Amino acid sequence: MKIVKFQAEHFKRLKVVEISPSGDMITLAGKNGSGKSSVLDAIYAALGGRDAAPEVAIARGEESARIRLDLGELVVTRKFTARDTSVVVEAANGARFPSPQRMLDDLIGAIAFDPLRFVRLKPKEQMDELRKLVAFDVDLDDLVRLNAADYEVRREINRRAASLRAQGSAIIVPDDCASDPVDAKEILDRLTSAGDANGKLDYERRRRRKRADDVESLRVSARLKRERAAELRLAAEALDGSARKADDDAIAITAELDGLAPVPDPVDAAAIRAELAAAEVINSAVARRAEKLQLEGAAAAEEVKAAIITETIAGREKERTEALAAAKFPIEGLALGKEEVLYRELPLSLASSGEQIRVSMAIAMAMNPTLRVISIREGSFLDQEGLRTIAEMAREKGYQVWVEDNRSTDPMAIVMEDGSVSECPGHVASEADPTRRAR
Repeated sequence: MKIVKFQAEHFKRLKVVEISPSGDMITLAGKNGSGKSSVLDAIYAALGGRDAAPEVAIARGEESARIRLDLGELVVTRKFTARDTSVVVEAANGARFPSPQRMLDDLIGAIAFDPLRFVRLKPKEQMDELRKLVAFDVDLDDLVRLNAADYEVRREINRRAASLRAQGSAIIVPDDCASDPVDAKEILDRLTSAGDANGKLDYERRRRRKRADDVESLRVSARLKRERAAELRLAAEALDGSARKADDDAIAITAELDGLAPVPDPVDAAAIRAELAAAEVINSAVARRAEKLQLEGAAAAEEVKAAIITETIAGREKERTEALAAAKFPIEGLALGKEEVLYRELPLSLASSGEQIRVSMAIAMAMNPTLRVISIREGSFLDQEGLRTIAEMAREKGYQVWVEDNRSTDPMAIVMEDGSVSECPGHVASEADPTRRAR
């Protein structure tokens, strides 16, 4: 469908305008403020509804405005009052559609009314617009969300792994560290036993010294008693018997001492203590080695987790890449990158102006396969090559392009003046327009 006839009354700057366009390119020329933009706005407002309407739609001094678009198969009539706007969509046979705006929304896309708007969008916005046109076997947004979440999980896992690795590296273990710890308890038990044994030996030595001292005491006692017996001339026999008994006791103790085996040398407890200290050094190294291995094992386990997530992310990236490769884009060479639209494998922003225009037109056409109407605002900023590209694509694909261009030298241009059609060569303008002048 294309615009067969355009009519507008009192919309923005327009007075009473009727145009029956012909050809693929309809150029609107005229000075600034002459009504060129109002024509494009009227087309947009008639189809786009309340959201597409300007804040002030009715011309100053008027109470209402009306736009009528004859699209051949459909006729769209939109009216504006100070309070509201309404639309009627009729089929060629006069039948009216019960939900006109919903039906129109299915026909049009915002890009169609200004394809160059696509070039001016931010990279993320360009991607969003393009993805509306392309069908994918997978949910690209879901893949991106899942990967973003896994990136965060993997970052935390890698942080833990690096921390564990650092802790393990900080533990110094001798090169000759034993594999197993020494039984320090057994050494400690031997040290305790040595202490007990040495105590008993010391007691035995003191006991024997005391017994030897007892022999000497008995002998001294015997001598003193004899001397005393002699001096006092006491009962010699009794004293002598006592002396003999002391002698006999001394002899018995001497015999006892002589019959005892020598007291053994004490156990070398210092050597055992040195052995225990060495064992503690070995066991400390073994414990550090075990801790180091435990930390390294924990780090390796975290790294395995990270590797699994990396494989999962890579799988999603492959799935996304394959989906993008299989997708059909409006123009050959167009693709979706990670964060921007690509054209011929480079960001679209790096493409030439001609390439950007071609891409934008292809997208606008793809978004509006039924209503084949495209408008170009600020066409004055396009060079001749850009305008030629647009005309060629419109002719090739069968689209109708309305271009606003105040510097146009196109002899077929519709010239606007003071809200009315001043010149309309090659097109049909309303005789009801009192300002119309035929060239």
